[in-house]
Amino acid sequence: MAVWMLAVCSGPSVLCGSQSVVANTNASNFGAGSLTLYAGQSVRSNNGQHRLVMQADGNLVLYHINKARFSTGTAGSGANRAVFQSDGNLVVYTAAGQAKWNSRTSGNYVARLVLQDDGNLVIYSSITLGQALWNSQTYYSGANLSPSINHLVTGNNAGTRIIQPAYPTADIVTVDYDAVTNFGADNTGASDASGHINDALNACSVNQGGTVWLPSGKYLLTNPVVIPPNCFLRGDWQDPDLISSPSGDNSYGTLIIAKVGSSNPNRSDGGIPAFRISGPGGISGVTIFYPDQSMNNIIQYGYSIIVSNWSSMPVLENITLLNSYAGIIIGSDSSSGNGPHELARIKNVKGTVLGYGLTINNSSDVDVIENIFFDSKYWSDAGAFFNPQSSMSINAYTLANGTAFSFRDIEQCQFSQIFASNFYYGIVFNPNNRISASAEFINTNITQCHMALICYPSSLDDRWGLSFAGGTLSGDLWAVYNNSAGSWIMGNQTSIVGPTYGTIADGTTYPRSSSTAPIPTYPLRSSSSVPRPSGRAFRDISSYNVVRIEVNSDGWIPTVDRDATPGIQQALNDVAGLGGGIVYLPAGCYAIATHLVVPANVELRGAGTGPGCGGGTTLFGFEGESSPTRNSDPALITLNGNCSGISGLRIFYPGDNYLNQTPVCFPATIRGNGSNVFVRNVNIIGGTIGIDFHTFTCEQHYVENFFGWNTSAMIYAGNGTGMIRTVHSNGDAVNRASFGIQGWNVTDERTSFNSISEANQTFILLEQPTTGTIANGEILTNVFAFGPKQGVYNLCPNTQVFNLGTDNLGGQVGSASGYNIVATQPITVVNTSMTTGSGPTYGYAPYGIITYYNYTFTGETGNSD
Repeated sequence: MAVWMLAVCSGPSVLCGSQSVVANTNASNFGAGSLTLYAGQSVRSNNGQHRLVMQADGNLVLYHINKARFSTGTAGSGANRAVFQSDGNLVVYTAAGQAKWNSRTSGNYVARLVLQDDGNLVIYSSITLGQALWNSQTYYSGANLSPSINHLVTGNNAGTRIIQPAYPTADIVTVDYDAVTNFGADNTGASDASGHINDALNACSVNQGGTVWLPSGKYLLTNPVVIPPNCFLRGDWQDPDLISSPSGDNSYGTLIIAKVGSSNPNRSDGGIPAFRISGPGGISGVTIFYPDQSMNNIIQYGYSIIVSNWSSMPVLENITLLNSYAGIIIGSDSSSGNGPHELARIKNVKGTVLGYGLTINNSSDVDVIENIFFDSKYWSDAGAFFNPQSSMSINAYTLANGTAFSFRDIEQCQFSQIFASNFYYGIVFNPNNRISASAEFINTNITQCHMALICYPSSLDDRWGLSFAGGTLSGDLWAVYNNSAGSWIMGNQTSIVGPTYGTIADGTTYPRSSSTAPIPTYPLRSSSSVPRPSGRAFRDISSYNVVRIEVNSDGWIPTVDRDATPGIQQALNDVAGLGGGIVYLPAGCYAIATHLVVPANVELRGAGTGPGCGGGTTLFGFEGESSPTRNSDPALITLNGNCSGISGLRIFYPGDNYLNQTPVCFPATIRGNGSNVFVRNVNIIGGTIGIDFHTFTCEQHYVENFFGWNTSAMIYAGNGTGMIRTVHSNGDAVNRASFGIQGWNVTDERTSFNSISEANQTFILLEQPTTGTIANGEILTNVFAFGPKQGVYNLCPNTQVFNLGTDNLGGQVGSASGYNIVATQPITVVNTSMTTGSGPTYGYAPYGIITYYNYTFTGETGNSD
């Protein structure tokens, strides 16, 4: 990004490189009408620590050092300049003069815009710096501050609280900002709400992350809503399949009325969306409706939701696309030269789409996609308010023009429960630009299409190809057309109805499809299957004298002299005494000098809504470093009682520098002791054992969305029946979340980090129960590890795994290591892919039995039953 600096020239001070005139020589203080910033230009505060930049992507951003503290949320809008007008209004314009954001301060002709040394951008009412009309809420607590600031949390500016949505949810809902109550968004659909919602999201971003609530109602959008990193926009979602009588307009919960303008979704940027997500942000619980769409006059709108390139861990769930032309696109076509995305999490998307449903491009790490339904019924069965069109007319159009799922350059992505009917193309794999694709599918039903599955030349990776377990691929022109030379498609117990071309295999003709016994039932996630506290008490840490440290990119670490442990523990104990509920840690960093105990029926919750790589709420762990008794020492966090849990947090061990190739060992990070203990949306970097649900009996334990890198094991379980969903281990997690700490940010994670895990890490260790017997063992879904010593080590009876991947395994030939699966008890695996790295084989079963439904691998040798 080019940055234009202020310089003093003859006459008035000017922004060099443009015609914009600055009225005085103070680089941070501007009168009304005296400042215009074009793309690439910036101004600085007097102390040099804060910078206001008009970026080339259309976003006006305020930085502290290199960390964004405020933005107008106009990235991708086409904006090219920011103007502090003569009427006192700060406005972001496109080249055509369309306003994309404004400060709502017009009518103040003697106002001044000041970028203060405390980091706050303020519009004052007069030359004498009178009343503050608007500010970015980005002030620090003192002047002349160093890049790393300690903040004592004396109040939560967001006003976080528990709310009760109208429709059932899997979790207790906490919100930091209410776009209606706090920011004036109209929830009747009468006036444009996009600016108000963006304001709420910007405030959330300034506070380093959290949740913005859109309560049930109707919201008119005439401009895109941009969701910044570490922010989550959450609505009140009614599953459209549960609406018994959709005759009215209020039965969908949070309804988005999209009038954002038509634009071709085939543009390189995906067109004009209703929502754009950047970084580890997310959206949940909205129904999107285009009131001007009809089958008599089809408008090719851009994608309803666009996830930007380079985004890591975006979360999209509980979304209805009522009549979108194009639904969701993640990542751009890699031929454009833009960077890949990573670790997208997409669950529960339903709707009618006319042109394109879900498009995923350029994934450099494993996406997880679950429960996606595209069908004409969602629009045709809607109430009169939604101008429902007949299924016959919708199906005729989508059969002639529609593509339900389009993929390019995706790496080992994991799919389960995806459905589409009456499209020309059901699933398309396009020719690669960066890397050939590979994927695993469970219960995929593509029916009544012309081409159910088509793979163009050079689209698939010939090491793994595609694995389908169960479901149906039905097409009258082609059920399966595989034109990617050297690759193959496996369809174990997948009904293929229609003509086929290319290499296709099933369990009766191809050994890699293996078992022909009935495929185990895939475990669906429901609101009732996710543990949570029954109490509704709530405490944030504002009254507990806890130090919160600003997340920064300068490598500065919270230290034990700023120990947050006593205050957080007191809050946990207080909530337990009130019958259970939630203790909330706002976004920021907290030093945990000793350890925490989460009592029964209490949840320790951070600001994260997914296992994000940056920002949000982070705990820094110190206790037990290199302890000789670490296996019996207290865990950093103990879930001590039934229905105790942790969610929305990153946990980081700054004392473990892996460049010396000798891991520093710690006690377990999270240890369970009770039934229905749970871990959701958590990221652990640098621990020894991430989650320990074995030392104590943990019946019905639950893990979902767990990411990171731990030297010995990501998960140690098996002492009680449990569910483990969506887990990812990768040594590059250290780079993704190391805060720029000197000596950590290295580019060769294979040498620096994965060589350690290849020698030491068992990705998921399922040990024998210590007491009693287990009738129904562990269930694992959508789990993947890069660079472990071995994948799943199973000593627990009756284990089932759905979609398992390992890459670059370590270990030595002749030992029970270096294997995708080691089993001394029976284990059933539905879809697994593997590369061996230096390890010898895909499976090792010295005493147990491994039952495979589709296995793909390189380096095929060794022992498997």
